[in-house]
Amino acid sequence: MERINTTILEIAKGIQDRRGEVAALLNLGAAYLQFGDQAKAINYLQQSLAIAKGLKDRGGEANTLLGLGRAYLVLGDFDKAI
Repeated sequence: MERINTTILEIAKGIQDRRGEVAALLNLGAAYLQFGDQAKAINYLQQSLAIAKGLKDRGGEANTLLGLGRAYLVLGDFDKAI
């Protein structure tokens, strides 16, 4: 799964598809949440959020924030989850 998403991420970067980068990073974050690796999930999701904010992609921002909220909830960091 990671290999597919990292390939998609590299392709998006190569063709300068910033929205594609947001989606690939979001998917990587979601995958790591499923695998229970919140640290990697948060890393990818923070990258996704930064790009989405730069693009003013409100949908990408919202989806990424939901993922970050889930990751912090699992970690028990309720303030960050909110």
